[in-house]
Amino acid sequence: LYEPGGGSAGAPGTSAGEGSSRIRQNLDMVAYRAETGLAGLAPLTVLETGGPAGGLLRDWPAVDAGVAKHHGYAFQWFGLCALVAILYVWFQLVRRFFRPGRQPAPPA
Repeated sequence: LYEPGGGSAGAPGTSAGEGSSRIRQNLDMVAYRAETGLAGLAPLTVLETGGPAGGLLRDWPAVDAGVAKHHGYAFQWFGLCALVAILYVWFQLVRRFFRPGRQPAPPA
């Protein structure tokens, strides 16, 4: 579960309207009961132990956090650094040679 900001439900100092979300990362059962009014909410976890015939999907795709992702980030950052260097050279050095000489304003 995810809540923007990484907070938990019923964190101290937060009201129901401030930063509230229907998605929660850490569920505090006491605060959740108070928020929803579900006094009979049982503090339990359900664990399915049956075989594949139970109907639950168990063939999940493997999360690929391979090195290609890091190569992509490295390429992105080196590209941004190259862009900053090119823009610096353009605006600080090259552009000075392409400007026409400025004429002083005629006296009024």
